[in-house]
Amino acid sequence: MKGLLIKDLYMFWKYCKLYAAASVGLMVIALCSSDSTIFVPLMLTFLFMSMIPITLYSYDEREKGTLLTATFPTSRAKYISEKYLLGLIFNLVSLAVGVTALYFHMNSKEDFLVMVAMMIGFSFLIPSVSMPFVIKFGSERGRILGGILLGGMYAVIMGVSVGIFSTIDETSETILNSLDVTTIFYIVDIFTLIIYALSWLLSIYLYKRKEL
Repeated sequence: MKGLLIKDLYMFWKYCKLYAAASVGLMVIALCSSDSTIFVPLMLTFLFMSMIPITLYSYDEREKGTLLTATFPTSRAKYISEKYLLGLIFNLVSLAVGVTALYFHMNSKEDFLVMVAMMIGFSFLIPSVSMPFVIKFGSERGRILGGILLGGMYAVIMGVSVGIFSTIDETSETILNSLDVTTIFYIVDIFTLIIYALSWLLSIYLYKRKEL
């Protein structure tokens, strides 16, 4: 596992310098942004950082690196686990910067928690959906199919949210008001991490049955 991490860090430095430069630039912009514009650079940072493990896997597949790693004294499960662990590290780094930026911009605790929950959901949902598709269908088709599914999921979520709030009654409003922001924050976090863990297991299952 340690050797795989070192390999991918070397690959990251060689092939993903643009991701790193763009992410650093966006983080600086986020730290210097106003309250009303901070959301955009933060979300773009999480987009770049969450795509790094998928990009590294795509390079492995294109350059026949998956065949080479199959000769290493490691299992296929550890190979995929290393990609998810690397994604977890990059996401935690971007979240740490994002939380720092929000701390200096958000005056309300409720707004701060909502934004953090949105960042966690956004940063972990992209690799959770995209990685199994990339492993199953290859880097090109997998990214397209994963992007279509992500777009569909966001459209459904937005449509359901609009529908709920347009048809809300007094009983529903009472229930919603009884849920504080902290409760919603924990629900979103737990749900997102469960999706990430299930995606991890599914990717291992798919890669074990993949012909290299």
